[in-house]
Amino acid sequence: MSSVIDRRDVVELFDVLVAQPLRQVQRPAVSLQCPDTIQPPSSGSAGRRLVVLDGLDECCHGDRDQLLAVVEKFDATTPDWLYLVVFCCVVYVPICLEHQNAAMKH
Repeated sequence: MSSVIDRRDVVELFDVLVAQPLRQVQRPAVSLQCPDTIQPPSSGSAGRRLVVLDGLDECCHGDRDQLLAVVEKFDATTPDWLYLVVFCCVVYVPICLEHQNAAMKH
């Protein structure tokens, strides 16, 4: 474990600290009385859980790249009953019309 921490490989740390322990957890049972159950029990939706990652755009650039590396591996490293939803604002950068028109004339 200390070698993983020393290397500071975020994807490997996520696997060791989060994904591996989650793979040891049995699929959660579905209960109609359970307030966090979104879907009714059926063969395809029993025991699903959702992780919400909000504000990805608020991370500094280097941290965002590391977090995206973890997100990219999320499906392959976590149990099939665990889902991830990522929210991120799209940054709108206005284009200077004068510069755009000048470029079109050339």
